[in-house]
Amino acid sequence: MKSLLITHPGIEDISQLEVKELIKKDTKIDAKQPSVITFETNKYEDLVKIAYKSQSISKILILLDQIKITKINDIKKLKFDIKDWINKKTSFKVKCKRMGKHSFNSKEIEEEIGGLFIDKYKLKVNLTEPDIIIFAYVYNENLYLGIDITGMNLSKRSYKIFHHPDSLKGTIAYALTRISGYKPNKKIINPFCSDGTIIIETGLFASNFPVRFFEKEKFLFKELKPFSHIDFDKLFKKLDSNIKKDKFQIIGSESLLRHINSCKKNAKISGIDRNVEFRRYDIEWLDTKFNKNEIDFIITRIIEPGKFFDKKKIEKIYKEFFYHTEFVLNKNGKMIILSRKKDLITTKAEEFKLKVNINRQLQIGDSNYYVLEIKK
Repeated sequence: MKSLLITHPGIEDISQLEVKELIKKDTKIDAKQPSVITFETNKYEDLVKIAYKSQSISKILILLDQIKITKINDIKKLKFDIKDWINKKTSFKVKCKRMGKHSFNSKEIEEEIGGLFIDKYKLKVNLTEPDIIIFAYVYNENLYLGIDITGMNLSKRSYKIFHHPDSLKGTIAYALTRISGYKPNKKIINPFCSDGTIIIETGLFASNFPVRFFEKEKFLFKELKPFSHIDFDKLFKKLDSNIKKDKFQIIGSESLLRHINSCKKNAKISGIDRNVEFRRYDIEWLDTKFNKNEIDFIITRIIEPGKFFDKKKIEKIYKEFFYHTEFVLNKNGKMIILSRKKDLITTKAEEFKLKVNINRQLQIGDSNYYVLEIKK
């Protein structure tokens, strides 16, 4: 059984790492096709584990076919067999996610593929509560067709009730933590924690708390025929038995109390509020709140010039940030900073004898970001 995972371009290796940790399977990245990972498994339980616990992926599909597509008529080349997934009463819908420039739109893709399934299996269309979802992922000239086993966008987080303008997707926040090399016995801070996403995702990882713990009943696979042999209560109970209740040294801070309150509320909703900590203080207080060389990791999406902060103000913030983080970061420590721009960050970091390396670039929606790795 060939399965396909969709993730963000730039964090494919993090998703590979997760799959290896969760189900001990090797995966493949298509070198010409970012964001797509494939692997083979003969256990549907493996897919349940990934869906329940993975923090880096957006979608899991049972892969039916993949083709090159340059025009809408290429869809007729698709070959698929879903007879083991349906019966005479099965309803379906087609959902398309498209990235790149094309002569067709997502709705046209959905209609054309839907027609193929109706012609072959006489299935009924149900756009609101279908029994099965056929998912088409189009990236440039590649079309991947599969069965969506979860029925949800796994990059979304149900705990994100209280938002912040600089909020990150949970998948990206988690990826930053794994990119850093963080281990649960280390001390980590985020001095610009916005709505707490990086801290919460780190807490979920450290405590082995499933990101979908409160969404067990929402998974579409619980109603799919090939999964009918699974005792879901027993499987989820087994996975939940690995949850750790420790208090970790995972600390987020913000200058405004309302943001800290939002962080705490989101953490409580996520289920790991007792595993992490949020404090209110400004950047210039860091050296009074932590000892010299006390911190192992600093992971953050840093404030950038924009509507609320002009370049002069940002320069002052960066100077304060690197002055104080250089003090609290230990000699083997590491900073991971996400930003759309790198030059000003690099300049200010080097003023404090810090070494800056571009770890990678990420694509988040239509925007490109740098992941900067900074050490003493």
